[in-house]
Amino acid sequence: MVNNEKSGIEAKRIMQWAVSNFGEEGGATISNSTIVAYVDELGLGKDYSTRRGVIAPLDDGLSVLNTKFINFNRSLSAAIGLASLDGTCGNQCGGWAIRFSGIQYFNSPNKASFRWEHEVQLVDTDGSLTGNINNTVVPSSPLLDPAHCSMSAEWSVGFPGTVCNHNVNFHRLWISSSSPSSQVMLTNSHGMTALTCQFCCGRSSTSDIGQIALLPSKQIYNWNFRNVAQITYIYCYAVFYGFKSDQYVIINHNFTQSPNQFHIIDWRNGSSTPLSFSNNKNGDWHFNMTSNILSYIVSGKTSQQMRLGSVDRSLMDIAVNLMVYYYFYPNYIEPPPATRPTYTLPPHLPFNFFLVCGRMPLSGIVQLKITTLYQ
Repeated sequence: MVNNEKSGIEAKRIMQWAVSNFGEEGGATISNSTIVAYVDELGLGKDYSTRRGVIAPLDDGLSVLNTKFINFNRSLSAAIGLASLDGTCGNQCGGWAIRFSGIQYFNSPNKASFRWEHEVQLVDTDGSLTGNINNTVVPSSPLLDPAHCSMSAEWSVGFPGTVCNHNVNFHRLWISSSSPSSQVMLTNSHGMTALTCQFCCGRSSTSDIGQIALLPSKQIYNWNFRNVAQITYIYCYAVFYGFKSDQYVIINHNFTQSPNQFHIIDWRNGSSTPLSFSNNKNGDWHFNMTSNILSYIVSGKTSQQMRLGSVDRSLMDIAVNLMVYYYFYPNYIEPPPATRPTYTLPPHLPFNFFLVCGRMPLSGIVQLKITTLYQ
């Protein structure tokens, strides 16, 4: 592909029924390609360039193999970008992984262009993409550990990009619906991110309203809602993607009061001690009665084999149907309804009699209050 205007090769979607893994056997691939951003001998001007070499689709499962990128060095051009779908998935979709091997760059310092914080994961499977095997390139995020991740200008055409070494793995988080319905804010030991999304490409080939994040694995996250100071109950449906058996995240929610009903992935008793990966399994939870903090663990330590979008058959996806609320009545037993008192009116009423219906504050039962006024 030489001197294309917008892209050398572009794909929008990968239908999940059509792929069974990454790579040439069962996966979606771009392979054995050469993409040239410009050839000046064609006389198109010194500023002309293909804007993107490869525009990757918005779904999991693409591999870019044995591909050369040439002359991606002019303003606004980059070798790699992510697709958008007008009216459906604009600039807030993705979050999936793209795997690379056999990549070669020639006169191409502009390696990738990102648009937003949680857009995509570029996984280097052989060291040809970034110079080190199993590195991952992602848009910069406050959640990243600076000891293992560093920003790089060649990955920052547009939104800044960061290269993380092999110690960092990511889980895509898709929040379908929640109550409170406010913007979700996630904080770990490195920083805080605020999620924003209107339409996201969710679990299937359709678009879903929700929010997306990329979470570094083996971290503890505080989950808060913007401009919501007091929380008594939470409902949320979310999917955490791409867990190996030794990977996990722990989520914390801080409540104003002490709830007494908790559903994470199922109904189970809470842990009597704070959570840890070594002592707990997927879906376990703990409530701290002193701080009113609920913690639950999402991990690959489970017998449940479920994939809700991840193409890699060795990874597990975990659906969390979080329901937390306070049951008012003791022992969760609602008392019988109160008996409403009856009144007998006198047979003869004064001419200036008024019948007033009011709520008596002590009993909380609507009663009749008889008032007689005399001149």
